[in-house]
Amino acid sequence: MARIKHCKKRPWAFMESSPSILESDDHDSYQHPYETNDQAPLDADDDLLTRSPSTTVSQGNAAHSHRDLSESHMRTRSDEKAVHRIGLLGIDFGTETTGVAYANAKSDGPAVKPPDVRCVTGWRNAPRSDWEVYRSTPYVPSESTYPSTSQQMVRPERLRVKLDMDKLKLGAMQSNPIPSTGKISIQEERFLYGWESRAEKRTTYRNALPNAISLLKLRLLPDQETRALTTDLEAVIRHLKDIGTLPDVEDEADEQFVNQQMLQDYLLPVFQQTKAQLQGEHWYKEDMPFYITMTWPPMCSEESREVLERACRNVESVVQISHQPSFEFAAEPEAAKDFVLDSMRNDVSLGESFVVLDCGGGTIDAHTFTNHRHAHRSSGIRRAGKCCGARFVKEAARRMLVQELERRNWQNIGNALETLGSSIEEEIGAAVDHFEVNLQTCFSGAEDWRPRILGILPKRPIVFNANDVSTCFLHSLDGAAEVMHDQLEQARHAGLYMRKVILTGGFSQSPALRTRLQKELRRRKMDFGESIELVSLDTQHMNSSENAVACGAVLRASNAHVRRQFEKIYRTDTDQEPRERIARYSYGVLRREVYQPGRYIGHRKFPKQCLKNFKNAVNGRIELQTIQWLKQKGEDMKPGVFAEIKCAHEFDTSSKFVCEEKFYVSDKTMTSHFDEDSTENRAARSVLNGLEVDLSFLKDQGVLQLEDQDRPRPVYVVQYLLRILYNGDKLDFQIFPQVNGTKVPMPDALQNTLVDFGLAAHFYEREIHPDQEFRPEQEFHPERDIHPEREIQSEPHIHPESETRADHMGGRNGAALSPGGVANRKRIGPVFPSRTGI
Repeated sequence: MARIKHCKKRPWAFMESSPSILESDDHDSYQHPYETNDQAPLDADDDLLTRSPSTTVSQGNAAHSHRDLSESHMRTRSDEKAVHRIGLLGIDFGTETTGVAYANAKSDGPAVKPPDVRCVTGWRNAPRSDWEVYRSTPYVPSESTYPSTSQQMVRPERLRVKLDMDKLKLGAMQSNPIPSTGKISIQEERFLYGWESRAEKRTTYRNALPNAISLLKLRLLPDQETRALTTDLEAVIRHLKDIGTLPDVEDEADEQFVNQQMLQDYLLPVFQQTKAQLQGEHWYKEDMPFYITMTWPPMCSEESREVLERACRNVESVVQISHQPSFEFAAEPEAAKDFVLDSMRNDVSLGESFVVLDCGGGTIDAHTFTNHRHAHRSSGIRRAGKCCGARFVKEAARRMLVQELERRNWQNIGNALETLGSSIEEEIGAAVDHFEVNLQTCFSGAEDWRPRILGILPKRPIVFNANDVSTCFLHSLDGAAEVMHDQLEQARHAGLYMRKVILTGGFSQSPALRTRLQKELRRRKMDFGESIELVSLDTQHMNSSENAVACGAVLRASNAHVRRQFEKIYRTDTDQEPRERIARYSYGVLRREVYQPGRYIGHRKFPKQCLKNFKNAVNGRIELQTIQWLKQKGEDMKPGVFAEIKCAHEFDTSSKFVCEEKFYVSDKTMTSHFDEDSTENRAARSVLNGLEVDLSFLKDQGVLQLEDQDRPRPVYVVQYLLRILYNGDKLDFQIFPQVNGTKVPMPDALQNTLVDFGLAAHFYEREIHPDQEFRPEQEFHPERDIHPEREIQSEPHIHPESETRADHMGGRNGAALSPGGVANRKRIGPVFPSRTGI
């Protein structure tokens, strides 16, 4: 396609994508005849495959040493079965820690249960002295440390975020290497993550350059309460931009690419360690299908969710845990809900509602579910969330300690510490870390805090009484109570039968938090007529609540797979007509329009002084890049042809016929024919992937003729009809090449080509109005008022009832046009109906 000059360069971006799978909340209604792997009629060898070793690679190899089967016999039997098994992987990227869980199951067998789920442990980057402490810990700190110079930061080429020159600040491409003054020599410096990064930060605190990244997840959650916590993080990022390690973008809106680069840098060793442990499992093979589920917080913006999704997909494409990966994305409370309900001994009664309160390091999120016909569905009330997690307690303790040291003459204490070979910052960091591990997790309201600081005379120790420590918890406890109160109040107005509040997340083990929430529930007893139980997981369980989200993500993927197999056998997804729904967003496509100010208002408003920059170098015409809006928010979505667009691309004689289309969504009603950067399209958001199709066979077959009329030089004009189909669950794409209005037959090699591409669609059920809310004065009717309001990704073979919001692009090989070019784009043949989800 002819390159079009711009008066202002566009923020193009693309990364590899993969299909996503819809995770409906009513998956429990599609249970396999056997409830768990334990109850399935497996023979001895099948049972061996189901119960895989659980910890490190070495431990995994030793776990089978007592079995009578020889290693060669075991490998033979596992090879025979591997093709009939699937892998399941759940990833929870948290504010403080990251957890990874996995399982395997028969492709046509029952859904896995919590005992079948294993956590990735034995993180190899842990310092040797901490190995015995952390080797069985099922999580790794969400921290990383970059080298002192950009030259030492080695990245795979496919994980380098490439941006246009105009999006970078002047001189940003010229790195300014700064020699390291830390304890590590330049030759020895490398990228660190997890426990190793945390240990290195302690040993080089005074001398090392500010290269340590922590609280990265809070940068994905823009909120006034998180800005105070990310002040130090922003300073570190600024330094890394200055030395050329991270891209220094010009526009604040392009900071998403900086976030993506940091996420990819961190997730790469996490995925590598995950694959290393999987390779120790005898059932694991790279060519087996793998369902990888990434979780996101409900407070996360759509843009941040896309960044997290792209980073996950790109890293997997490098590590290649599986040659057949399929990505799924789920909200953290819903993933936690699945694990909690499968782990609890007391099930939830039919018609009973419950709140899942996910208390993490950065955010506390809540979502209400109802056991509706033995399916734990969303109760149709809005979610609640607040940035008030455990990290805020630690930061409050830090501020309290700093204030006390300032009161005791900060300068004198600092000088004394210098003579002892330490620093006041290092001592504060160690004291606060000790507070987090030894007091924050067990504080019940009666314990004192006695931080030990070198240079403080024993006669005048620092002591904070229980009341002082309680003030550190105040913000987080109030926030948790507020989030829970919001859900309970909505449930009361909706007339829900509320009986349980289920706690998950690492912060849920805090006695202070439990005490505060129990007090709030006792106060609400009069509103509901009966007491509401506060439930938490057994902390002795291997996969305790601190890793419930990652484990729940595995269960969701397994349940979705079982449901798809059930539907495939009984054809429940094809026996029913596609539903008519309501578009939750407006959908548009980028077009090249010949400048016609007399016809389009959007063209008349385009600044005339910039028109010369939009002259097409191939045909000499002025062509604007505008957005044509195909469907407006709130309009009916009827199954069938969504839109048909006539497309034409011009190429010179030396170019390949690679045609690309770019798509947009908006949560507002939009107007067509305006420039993509205009004020009218300010609410438009690129889906960050695009459709790229190679029609070079038209040139090879000689069916096209050069055209030179009204053009500065001869060109080929490639024309095709782009047809977008809506089948009730997703948008599929078809392309029909044409020459002089006549359809061109496809080569045999391309006839059966299926393109791994799909556009995410966001829908409301037809009977639900977008603005409908529960009102106290309405009479409650469960059949009318309880609607699943899920926010899970969709994929092929989806039950019609399991819709809603999906993320923005399917297709591992999907790509979008970027003037700067990006490696690893897979160009595809003519487009046939896609089988990917939206």
